[in-house]
Amino acid sequence: MASLRDTERRKIVQRLAAFESPTAVAEWASETFEKDVSRQQVKHYDPTRAEDTADKWAELFEKTREAFLNDLDTIPLSHRAVRLRELTDLYERAKEQEEVEKAARMLKQAAKEVGDKFTNRQEVDHSGGFMVQIHPPADD
Repeated sequence: MASLRDTERRKIVQRLAAFESPTAVAEWASETFEKDVSRQQVKHYDPTRAEDTADKWAELFEKTREAFLNDLDTIPLSHRAVRLRELTDLYERAKEQEEVEKAARMLKQAAKEVGDKFTNRQEVDHSGGFMVQIHPPADD
């Protein structure tokens, strides 16, 4: 088991609180700190997985998790405009490489981002629940 400084432990706790897996955090920590950090050692700092997490780290975990869940603005992909720009870039690359199926998937995903505009489905609210109505295509 690697000997960790408090600053290293803090970073591990923060990554775990942001829903990174213990395996991913262990790999990151081993590479970053140049120490042999195991998955089991990392799990020790996650109070949702270990009962013996020190109060200090459990408190940091809870505060970090709450901040992470309440602050989507810091995650670029949480914004529709960013996702649409990325999908546009992927679509353009697929088109240039003549990957028709991939380009079609990007178009479909972009349509979903703007509210399923590519379908003939319509969601209707009936007393708090949702019902999906499917309309046949119009004959032109």
